[in-house]
Order: sequence, then C-alpha cells, then structure tokens
Amino acid sequence: MVLTYPKDEYWQWVEVYPDRSVPQFNEDGSTRHFHDIDQEALLEFQLIHKSGKKVVIPKIEADNWRLIHFYRCGVTFHQGKKESFRFPVAGYQITKSRKNFKVLIALFDDGNMKILYE
Repeated sequence: MVLTYPKDEYWQWVEVYPDRSVPQFNEDGSTRHFHDIDQEALLEFQLIHKSGKKVVIPKIEADNWRLIHFYRCGVTFHQGKKESFRFPVAGYQITKSRKNFKVLIALFDDGNMKILYE
C-alpha cells in the first residue's frame, strides 16, 4: 500500500482489519474520519509518519477497549514572539472496575514520539 500525505500532514493512520487495510488519506483526496473506524472489527491501528516511522496500537481483547485520537494545541513564546502549535495524540483506553487505564502517544511533525500517559 502506497500512502499519500496531504500538504502539512506528517502522520496518518491505517486501519487494519482481517480482510483489508484502510488508510486515512486516499490518492483521490478523500479523508476518513475517526468515527468511520469500525473499532469492533479492527485488528490494529497503525500511525505512520512520512519518513516511514510507525506506531502500532494492537487491539486488546477486552469488551471496553477503545481507541483515542485528538489534537493537542498550545502556545509558546520564543524571543518575544507568540507561536501556536498543534500535534496529534493517539492511543487507547480500557475501563476496569470503573477506572480508566489509558496509553497516549504524542506524534510530532519531525517523526518523534512521546508517551504522554501510561
């Protein structure tokens, strides 16, 4: 599978099902949205950087497993200049005995990753 990255996108997900893989972005310009993912049928969720770096989130066989994906935004001040930033965060959550257990990974434009919460 050849992946296509729109302008200013450095990461994309690939949904892996038993019979197919579905990328977030298609060559025709269409984009899948997070709510399009069939989390029950999913085998794994891959996050792939333009450079080829990959993070694989396997589906954990638990009734209450769910994927998480959102964008973290913020502002920095550097030499008197205000700069905004935005980066994707992905991971999963399992709920046991009314407690949430999460694994969240920040994905940066340069291909670096950081575990935010485990």
